[in-house]
Amino acid sequence: MTKRLELAVLVIAALGCIGCDQATKSLATAVLRGEAPRVFLSGALEVRYAENIGGFLSLGASLPAHVRYFAFVLAATVALLGLVVLIFRDASLALPQLLAVACVFGGGVGNLIDRLAFGYVRDFTVLHIGPLRTGIFNLADVAVTLGSVALVLLSRRGGRSSNTPLNPTARSARGPDGE
Repeated sequence: MTKRLELAVLVIAALGCIGCDQATKSLATAVLRGEAPRVFLSGALEVRYAENIGGFLSLGASLPAHVRYFAFVLAATVALLGLVVLIFRDASLALPQLLAVACVFGGGVGNLIDRLAFGYVRDFTVLHIGPLRTGIFNLADVAVTLGSVALVLLSRRGGRSSNTPLNPTARSARGPDGE
């Protein structure tokens, strides 16, 4: 895949993540802000509006404002820019890896937009599955999580260059047992 095509895939997928994230956050703000939580799917899905000044699961919410700004705005911006640099330095990224990176990047930018525009991230979803209950999250969080998990799973498969066949039964160059 050419670098131009990689860039196009990355930009389109990341913009899709950012657009969907911002649209759902705007809808949640308009419909849920100041309202009681709403429960769906026999209690498995709860939607409610929350403003998160911290990070994941509100970690860091009690830090001073200037420390939160450094951690959640400046450091996040540097990390996102670093991600872009890594993409273009590694010529071996295949389409699944590019899409996973686009999810991480798009989700990160989606939450960064909130922090810059509002000083907090708008969250609105909680899942209840049996005795398990998630923290409150948004679509950007889902994109970052799914993209990160996909990158880990893809890297555990030994990474795949764009020239490697997608056939899962193809034998690796190391031999049939992977050694």
